[in-house]
Amino acid sequence: MGLDLDKIIGETEAMPQRITGYLASPLTAVVTDSRSEQFLYSFVDKVRDFVCSDVFPEPKFDIYWPGDHTHPSKNKAFTPAQVYLTDRSQASSFDFVILICAFPSFGVGQENEIVTQAGLPAIRFVPNGISRMMGGSFLDAVDIEYIDDPGTGVQYSKEKLIAALSEVRTKVFEQRALYRKKADDFRMRLSTLIKDRCGNNLTFSRRLGVSIRYVDALLNESLAVSNPSAQLLKRMSIILHVTVGYLLGETEETDPIWAESMANWNEWACNSRGLDASVVVALRNEWRDHFREERKLESSPISARQSDKFEKLCQ
Repeated sequence: MGLDLDKIIGETEAMPQRITGYLASPLTAVVTDSRSEQFLYSFVDKVRDFVCSDVFPEPKFDIYWPGDHTHPSKNKAFTPAQVYLTDRSQASSFDFVILICAFPSFGVGQENEIVTQAGLPAIRFVPNGISRMMGGSFLDAVDIEYIDDPGTGVQYSKEKLIAALSEVRTKVFEQRALYRKKADDFRMRLSTLIKDRCGNNLTFSRRLGVSIRYVDALLNESLAVSNPSAQLLKRMSIILHVTVGYLLGETEETDPIWAESMANWNEWACNSRGLDASVVVALRNEWRDHFREERKLESSPISARQSDKFEKLCQ
């Protein structure tokens, strides 16, 4: 589609000196009404200026607003598919999200769910009458009520916003420490498996129950962007005859069966006297080869392997 989304995401992750937030707001719903559009622009500017101010120490906050990039009037050259993929990539790969729930909007509702699936912290500016669907979502969000005062414009509690942003900072630092970027070979694995076991992308999309465009995203975009659900990953594992762990890049070191079996082997080798070292190593290598072969052939998303197989070999 002419968009190097990996580059965008890579640049974001390469800038730890900034905490970047995605500011979601209605756009299409307000472009035909000048008063509503003026209200929205004022709201966005007020929030963005405050969040990016010197209220917080380094690293500072930075804000990305899709209205500067995929605006329905100012960026008409973007196709619907490009707008969706661009906004999805940003919403799912930045550090946090702020949602302005000012008008009924399909876009903000989509972004609410995208961020929920991405597991990002969020702040929502909400009126008194937020929909029950939005209010009942699983999003990890702090809601801040606002009022539209005809005399002074949009009003909300800055103290609540500061507290919410402080909470966001804590969560962002925790997530960066726990989930550092790892090599994303999901696309390559999936592409190889589809060619080998499904024939073509169209057949795979039909069996998976998704559009061909989503399969294209799975094969061409970062896993942070395509972000398939657990249900889809289970379907993929059955269709392609591999484990979900294999699809996501599970290694021997992180496989619980491997870890437990190696612990059993180590305990047996250390506590058994008079063993021939060559026999001990050969036994481990035999189990390892069997383990790797089983990983290749396994067709169920739920592992049926048993760690006690190694214990039996050691008896």
